Amino acid sequence: MAVGQNPRQVSRRRAKAKLRVARLDQRIKNRRRVVLHERLERLTRTDRVIRREDLNIKGLAKNRRRARAVSDAGLG
Repeated sequence: MAVGQNPRQVSRRRAKAKLRVARLDQRIKNRRRVVLHERLERLTRTDRVIRREDLNIKGLAKNRRRARAVSDAGLG
C-alpha cells in the first residue's frame, strides 16, 4: 500500500481485481468446454471408429516446452 492511500480503497481494488481474474478464468473454462464439445460432436458425426489414447499427463508436463501447451489444452 502506498503512503497516503485509504486501506478501504486498496481492499476494494483488490476485490475487483480478484473478481476480474475469476471471470476470465470462468470464460476460459467455458471456451474449453465448448470447443471440446464441438470437436467430439464433429467426430461422432463423421467417423465410425473412435480410438482413445492414454497419455501420461504428468510426464508431458515435466518437459518445459510442452508444459504450457499441455496445461492450456486442459488435458488433465
